[in-house]
Amino acid sequence: MKDGALRIQVKFLLGVILLIIGLFLITPYRIMAEQFLHLVPVEKQELFLQKFFTCRQYWLLKFFVGSIGLAIGIIYSRFQAYLELGMRDLFVQAKEWWLSCRSTYQNWTYTEKFVFWFLLIGVGSVQIFFSFAYPIHIDEAFSYVFFAHKGLGVTLAFYPGPNNHIGYTILVSLLAKFMPSLMAIRIPVLLQSIMTYAFAYSWIVKRYGILSAVCAIVLFAFSEYGLFYSVHGRGYWAVMFSTYLAFWLLEKYFQTPQRVYLFVFVFVCLYGFYCVPVFLYPFLSILVWLGWRLHQSRYFQWRSWAVALVLIGIGTILLYAPVLIFNDWQTITANPWVLRGKSSFWKDYVKYCIEVNAAFYGTECAGFWLVVALWSASIVGLFVRSCRNVSFWILCVGLLPFGFILFQQVLPFTRVWLYKSALEFGIIGILLGYYLSKTTWQKCIVSFLLVLYSFWQLRLHYIRLQTDGNLYRNAIACAHRILQEKPRLVYANHDLYQVILRYEAIQKNCSVLIETKSLSEKVDIILEDKKFPLLSKGDLLWEDDQVRVWKLVQT
Repeated sequence: MKDGALRIQVKFLLGVILLIIGLFLITPYRIMAEQFLHLVPVEKQELFLQKFFTCRQYWLLKFFVGSIGLAIGIIYSRFQAYLELGMRDLFVQAKEWWLSCRSTYQNWTYTEKFVFWFLLIGVGSVQIFFSFAYPIHIDEAFSYVFFAHKGLGVTLAFYPGPNNHIGYTILVSLLAKFMPSLMAIRIPVLLQSIMTYAFAYSWIVKRYGILSAVCAIVLFAFSEYGLFYSVHGRGYWAVMFSTYLAFWLLEKYFQTPQRVYLFVFVFVCLYGFYCVPVFLYPFLSILVWLGWRLHQSRYFQWRSWAVALVLIGIGTILLYAPVLIFNDWQTITANPWVLRGKSSFWKDYVKYCIEVNAAFYGTECAGFWLVVALWSASIVGLFVRSCRNVSFWILCVGLLPFGFILFQQVLPFTRVWLYKSALEFGIIGILLGYYLSKTTWQKCIVSFLLVLYSFWQLRLHYIRLQTDGNLYRNAIACAHRILQEKPRLVYANHDLYQVILRYEAIQKNCSVLIETKSLSEKVDIILEDKKFPLLSKGDLLWEDDQVRVWKLVQT
């Protein structure tokens, strides 16, 4: 791209951005409130103006937007030549990066290419099957009903808790305009998982061989958490994807210090933070490892990395600015479902570490000692010069976050450590493939064991699909039965069933109000949890192990 054309395009884009910001700043609160009210149901407009879009919040929003516009103008006027040169270099380096990736693939042997496509198609086919077979999960339904379905404005600003994985939910909200909702919910994570396996294969096969790459990918891809979260439309896989892509970009930068790697690194970290704030755990590991590498490579300038980290910090604050304006800081830092510090925290912490590994490996004792062995070997590796860097990287990813939660005095959900589990399965696979590939009979035994492992895990997943999925299938069937009555107001005191009912009502374009706090006299149908019966009287529409549904006769 010629410099003149690039300069014109940059100035035009900058002018459009500043024009939009200027129009927003001169728009009075009354006019903007009227525009937003068109997006809010009539019965909730008063609550919206009183709680989520007050005059004070609007002025805070103006302050943030105005600050962004001022910063953009100052930065461009101050560093115009540098920015234009940097953008031109990015185009050139991005093209070189793409050619390098294509050259890497072309240099693979026929066997490496065949295994690559066979592995991706096999794993991808299994994931696609379970994507359609698994009924929608409560977290997926909640994210779609309360965020994605209500548009980008609600998705960006409404944050009642950790349910809104904003970055991922934005993708769902955009895709839902062009395809069925369940596909929109699960396609992003499916694509991210395939890309993750493609990167993992290309990295491992170059260093440890085909068998190690196959072992590492198959062990994790068919594990319980690995398969479930590759088809579960939430942001936890995005955290793992961002973590290892960020490490890969840093490694590429240290090999070939091109600005494009640093540029993409900033956006990858911003995506990770924007999906789930717990990306802070792997990001701290990235910072420690980065400090280690910069200390070893003294000719790398610290200034570029300082600028990158500042951009990540400022960018994260700006992305969460709507949340901070329309909600409260506590909505991000406080999670009511996470166990917080108390007098017995150390006892709970030890128990938690054991249970985390039991969840990932399916066995409490063996899983715990397997992880202890892996981390002990990594500590020993620090004293061996040839594997010192790898050992330090493994310890940063696997152990540092557990020290951080000691400082926080919190015990996060097990699924937060999905990225740690991927590393551990990967290490086991690499060791199996590397040390048991010396002879043909060893390769045959490892391949046979992988096939057995895959079929065994798929069998367990299918059984789990038939058993655990019954609850969700019952909830969906119950929702269909309720909607057949075309009710105006439903009272529900069962969390799962009421969320599924809301989701199915959206799919069928049914207008129904669902009350969960108080039982009104105008209620048409009561969906009661059997654990908390309401002693209702009426026609019994539905009953299963969880709930009863009563149709009330209005007098």
